[in-house]
Amino acid sequence: MLSRILALLALFLSINAFANKLIVQVPQQSVLFEYKNPARLSQVIQDVKENTNSYSDSYFIANQIFDKAQLDKAIELKESVIKRLSQLEDENAALASALIKQIENWQVGYRLFIPLDYDEIRIKNNLDPKLSGEYELAFPKRNHFSYIEGLVEKPSEIDISNSPSLPDAINIAQPLAGADKSFVWLIYPDGHTTKSGYAYWNNSQTHLPPSTVIFVGFDSGSQFIRSLEKDIIKLISMRRSI
Repeated sequence: MLSRILALLALFLSINAFANKLIVQVPQQSVLFEYKNPARLSQVIQDVKENTNSYSDSYFIANQIFDKAQLDKAIELKESVIKRLSQLEDENAALASALIKQIENWQVGYRLFIPLDYDEIRIKNNLDPKLSGEYELAFPKRNHFSYIEGLVEKPSEIDISNSPSLPDAINIAQPLAGADKSFVWLIYPDGHTTKSGYAYWNNSQTHLPPSTVIFVGFDSGSQFIRSLEKDIIKLISMRRSI
């Protein structure tokens, strides 16, 4: 009886120790940080700063953190989006097929939309959570491109160093027949999203930060398509840049 109790106690301690462990991967550098106990986000980023050049070279608002324990949720969302696209009929079926081909190539993760600016985190306790479990950190470098995709002939990189307008960027990619002729979705590198006008009568003179994704959606008032499109936008915000 005593041996059984000791075995159960050992198992409990082992499970508890694993639950409190923290593992953080930085795939760009093929580096792994392991902590025996939960650690603050600021501590993790400090360790990355001291042991790699990833953070110092990064474009701060594009930094990403993914919770690997919740990866299945991101994969389920991707599969759900593809399934619902495949259900579209008539003139939307060909458009859906073009989107499915793009989405199948997306690598997604369960992204946590929290600030990853070390200077901000270390002075604001509410932005410095204690982490346990397994995570990935990505620190993309700043570039001079935005990306346009969705219902377009040519998903493209747009060189924004010469400050092209949103309509100019969309003309480069050539929207398909059946694409929205007035509005596009903008997915900013920090994961925030907004809908912006680009037609001559509602052009909002939108600024495009580096790594912004411009998504051209359907010209449709269908509630089914609107809901589907919002999930596509969410999926884009969860794409891994690593």
